[in-house]
Amino acid sequence: MLCITKIYGRKLLERKMDDTSNDWQSGKSLAETNLYMLDNGLGSDITFFVGNKGERVLAHKFMLTSRSQVFYAMFYGQLAETGQGVIIPDIEAEVMKTFLRFLYTEEVDITPDTVMALMYTAKKYAVQILVDKCRDYLETEINNDNVCTILEQAHLFDEQNLRNNCFTTIFSNSTDVLKSPLKDYQNLCYTCFKELLQSDKLRAREETIFMACLNWAEEQCRLKDIDTSDTNLRDLLGDMLFLIRFPNMDQRAFTELVSNRKLLTTDEKLAVYQQFNRSPRDGDVTLMGFRFSSKPRNSTEIFRASRFKDVFGGMIDFWDNDNDCDAISFSASRDINLFGVSIYRPFPDGIIRGCVKLYDETNWCMTKLYNLEILCIDGDETTVDKKFKGSVKIHQNRWYTVTQQMQGSKSFYGMNGQKQVQGKGVVITFRRSPMDKNKTNVESGQIPALLYS
Repeated sequence: MLCITKIYGRKLLERKMDDTSNDWQSGKSLAETNLYMLDNGLGSDITFFVGNKGERVLAHKFMLTSRSQVFYAMFYGQLAETGQGVIIPDIEAEVMKTFLRFLYTEEVDITPDTVMALMYTAKKYAVQILVDKCRDYLETEINNDNVCTILEQAHLFDEQNLRNNCFTTIFSNSTDVLKSPLKDYQNLCYTCFKELLQSDKLRAREETIFMACLNWAEEQCRLKDIDTSDTNLRDLLGDMLFLIRFPNMDQRAFTELVSNRKLLTTDEKLAVYQQFNRSPRDGDVTLMGFRFSSKPRNSTEIFRASRFKDVFGGMIDFWDNDNDCDAISFSASRDINLFGVSIYRPFPDGIIRGCVKLYDETNWCMTKLYNLEILCIDGDETTVDKKFKGSVKIHQNRWYTVTQQMQGSKSFYGMNGQKQVQGKGVVITFRRSPMDKNKTNVESGQIPALLYS
């Protein structure tokens, strides 16, 4: 009987060896062999029970502790886990598997559905490089339809920079965000939505803002399973109701949208109509206690996307005929408003004259600046900003081209250019334009910066 047991045990061992001895190591990289062991549970010495269902996920302590100080403390610290299993109810299985694959291979497939949970996991186990990858992914994926969801997640996970960039995106595209068919703003918590409403930078008509508030409150009613009565809507809006600047609405719109509802009291409606017809005077008791601001919104902050790391002067890039044209093409990861461009001054002194134009992807000229005259004297900056007469809408992931056609002195020029510039809530990508006739490209040349919001 003992002999039979030994033979059976030896055959079982040989079978196991056959299962794993197909030479999966040869010709493979370290990452590939690591991943094979992870996927097949070979040599694993720790089991995670993850998610609500407690799904088993096998891993290796050595690999985990080499990548995370949290795992090191978990397995080898003073309060180390002594068992062979760890329960992790707050992370679902697919997210945990994606996270482990990154630890084993340094490769990761981030998707819109998993990015925030993956960032949460990376933060929980102090894997900063994956936190950064998730943050970079979100920065490039922000658009008018998802920015509020990303804002809410950034608030939840205390990602302040990402949160600020989301607000910048909303303020730059307020009307599009608030009129999005997806109504993404309904995903905002009270705190974030209130911060949005109280800002002077919210660039939308007050009627649009009012309708967004109604939609947000109606969604809250649905979540609480209560009627969408005006009384309930007012209760859920709370103090946010007084951040709607009703006196700034068109009077006809106020009459049609607000006056026939019970969101405002009779006295509040009367005070708004009085505000329509006159400016309140100091000591005017009829408007005493009036809580709706009439301060205009639309305070626009302009940002700069600078292409070059270094600036030199006078060696190249001067214009001696009418055909010398500098050009660079660009696209943005979200909608932005382009206000103008920066132009290099003459070097070491002198004067440059010419024009700047902006073209869309069909080579239609969207706007232009003629009769530019740029001087340089001691103490001047190397660049000068030139703004269009009005902002130009730049649509997400479309290509545009800025041209600069000049005559005159030699100029400063940029070097060590960046293909992608991480801006305020947007990634701007540059590429060489066939319209260029004067050595400007991604790496060097003219048109050093775009001015946008």
